[in-house]
Amino acid sequence: MLKLNPNKQKELVFETEIVGVAQDQIKGSLKIDIDGVHYGFPITMKEGKLEGKIPVLSEILKRDFKDKEILSCSLEVHGNGQFHEAWSNDIQIDYPAKIEAKIDDDIQESDDELKPFNIKVGTLEEKEIVEEKVDEKVEEKKDEKELTEGLANYLSGIESYDKATKKKILDQAFKLAKK
Repeated sequence: MLKLNPNKQKELVFETEIVGVAQDQIKGSLKIDIDGVHYGFPITMKEGKLEGKIPVLSEILKRDFKDKEILSCSLEVHGNGQFHEAWSNDIQIDYPAKIEAKIDDDIQESDDELKPFNIKVGTLEEKEIVEEKVDEKVEEKKDEKELTEGLANYLSGIESYDKATKKKILDQAFKLAKK
């Protein structure tokens, strides 16, 4: 079964065996049945192969396609006064992104309330990148806290500055540390 992302164009190339019809006489279309309506897309003959392109379906039809939805597809060819259904198959809608949800059993709630759920979208690689960035931010916060505490301890030992001056020095040092 072929898979089709309705947000992308799909090109199909068919090997052919043609007998009794000149290649330049062959015409036809790639047809898809969606909600009982047949949509046809022209085919071309190139170097002994039939080529058809299914355009971006989500742009043609203002309709949502369900993941794993099955559509019927066929290759209809005619030439020299004869009509042939040269190929037929089902196409399955396949989105690259997946969304999974599960009920979080750790939270106890009354029966009349909805339970929260976690949504996971994207790849494991994207999750690792996000976790790395979160880890970097946590490290930055730890460094800022250590710097602030260290400078505050240093300034508390100097008696020649009043409290307001010490705060200004601390603020300026913190701004410089962020750069």
